Amino acid sequence: MKNNEYDKFVDLMKKLSSNFKPKPDKEKIDFYFNELRKYKLNAVERGINHLINTRVYPTFPIVGEIVIAIKNTGHKRI
Repeated sequence: MKNNEYDKFVDLMKKLSSNFKPKPDKEKIDFYFNELRKYKLNAVERGINHLINTRVYPTFPIVGEIVIAIKNTGHKRI
């Protein structure tokens, strides 16, 4: 992801937080953005959609789970 995609990433985090709790604060969103920036935004979006549709736990997913979901949707790093 590129810096100019941050706002779109925040929207994805809001979408994710509507399904899992607790809602991430700005510090956590920034951390996730920095950890996931090696992936394209559309790959992150597909990974998040995959989690929303398949994850059964109510807690907010950790970065590693999002990475696994990205890889499960067939996307690779930039």
